[in-house]
Amino acid sequence: MASLDRSYGGASPRHSHRLRRRWVVTRLHLSRMAGIGMGSETVHDLLGFWVRLLSVVLGGLARVGRAVFLPLYRTLARTAYGVERLFQKALSGLWQLRLRALRRPAHVRGRLIPALMLAAATVGILTVCFLSVGLRVEINGVPVGIVSDRAEMEEILSSVQDRVSQYVGAPYSLDVDVSYSIAYDDGRGVDREQISDYLMAGLGDLAVKYVLTVDGQPIGANRSRTALELLRQRLLEKNATSFKGGKVDFVQDVQVVPQGSMDAREMSVADIESRLTGETRSAVIYEVQPGDTLSGIAARYGTTTADVMANNPGVQAENLLVGTHVVVQASVPVLSVKETVSEQYVQRIDYDTVRQENDEMYTTQSRVIKSGVYGEASVTADVTYVDGREDSRVVTDWVVTKE
Repeated sequence: MASLDRSYGGASPRHSHRLRRRWVVTRLHLSRMAGIGMGSETVHDLLGFWVRLLSVVLGGLARVGRAVFLPLYRTLARTAYGVERLFQKALSGLWQLRLRALRRPAHVRGRLIPALMLAAATVGILTVCFLSVGLRVEINGVPVGIVSDRAEMEEILSSVQDRVSQYVGAPYSLDVDVSYSIAYDDGRGVDREQISDYLMAGLGDLAVKYVLTVDGQPIGANRSRTALELLRQRLLEKNATSFKGGKVDFVQDVQVVPQGSMDAREMSVADIESRLTGETRSAVIYEVQPGDTLSGIAARYGTTTADVMANNPGVQAENLLVGTHVVVQASVPVLSVKETVSEQYVQRIDYDTVRQENDEMYTTQSRVIKSGVYGEASVTADVTYVDGREDSRVVTDWVVTKE
């Protein structure tokens, strides 16, 4: 057991001294081997070449640092004071390393280049972390903001083009000069509405005119679509004040549309309203009712009997029949309002009387076998009024309540 303890129980002081001595001898041999030839001219020339090469590399790095990294750290200095101090230390360290290499070329160590690479990597990482780069956008030479990429600006331009196309009623392409340049992104981005308003303002009168039409015919153009829509609604409500609360609309097709290629004169809203509230000459078809005469029909529409007969060659005053359709040239409103109302009422049903004739009576006489009784029906109908007068009646439900 004693021999085992001496072998594995730990190194003796004598054994440790021997190991240290061997290590010193080995290091001395290595130093002598490394120093072989250091005094020769070839070795001096080789060292001089590497020193000059390293000097050129360090000088180039210094110039790059002054040209590139110096403006970057100045920009970062506005946002982070600590980053500026870090850049200053990095550049100062690079400069000191270059001076040290020039003054003491024999002591340049192989770890210098890795240190420079580490410093460059540190600067690059800090640049990515603290500095955001974007694209400064200018439209016709006017700066409008900074975007992250071109796609963002192209989306804004596309939305404006679609908006203008809707106004003019045809595809439209913006004629603007858009330029991009790399810049520091401060995070404010661009104001889409401001850019849209700027582009729209540069279009002049192209995209700001709307036309109010009646049955496809232009009445007048105006820059405000909202004003024309309000005018349309106001005229509709004004002419519907005496109606019964049903569904109200114009008889004519009244629209507010983009001007496009339509030929319409720009007018004020008041002038357009005066044109819509006037009258126009138009052909009216009238159905003759019991008791009507040609003179009465002519007076009703503000014309003469001769004009009525001229427009209806087959109609004569002495043989005017009920149900005949008469064409009358009359002054009618430019706009007519119709209202459709659902009405419920009780309608009387006529009865049938059964009669019997025999030989004992005169030919004009008969005898009542069964006397009829009036019936009743509950009726639901959609009644259409035009300018306050009934124009049509459509029965939607009929239920007999009394036979």
